[in-house]
Amino acid sequence: MNLGTIRQEIAAALDTVAGVHGHTHRPAALNNGDAWPQWRGSEAAGGHSTESTWAVLIALPQTDDITADGFVDSHGAALLEALRPVIFVDTIAPAEISTDAGNFYALLITGRAE
Repeated sequence: MNLGTIRQEIAAALDTVAGVHGHTHRPAALNNGDAWPQWRGSEAAGGHSTESTWAVLIALPQTDDITADGFVDSHGAALLEALRPVIFVDTIAPAEISTDAGNFYALLITGRAE
């Protein structure tokens, strides 16, 4: 499968989760719930196939870390379930997104797809 197709499928899967807005690329202005995939590379997976690694970033509420954690508590399982048909999830962890206005609370999900 080509990278553009996987990117679109990840964005569409993210968009199925209430309170999450899937994008194919990082939006210019971040809002709570904005989510997008980032391709992190590919490697041979046997024969002529390749396996691509993806990072999925979800912008969390910026009020405080307790509110950000609450978003993860209430949306984490739904995000993993939505992504399951598209990527094999390896990790889910807190993250920060650098912006001109400062760091932004985020959730980072990494996974692989053929």
